[in-house]
Amino acid sequence: MTDATTKWYKSSFCEASACVEVAPAGERVIVRNSTRPDGMQLRIDRGDWHAFLDGIVEGRFRHL
Repeated sequence: MTDATTKWYKSSFCEASACVEVAPAGERVIVRNSTRPDGMQLRIDRGDWHAFLDGIVEGRFRHL
């Protein structure tokens, strides 16, 4: 889990409260479901996170 000082970010395109939130955490990025802030969190190395974002921009996931 994270503490109260963790700064969470979500997309400006987010509608209602069903969004993915991300937070920087040292050498990692934490991802969670905004509707379940106390639920499971995914911790990803920053390099892998940036590779994922690059893949989105490049359209590598359009087939999914």
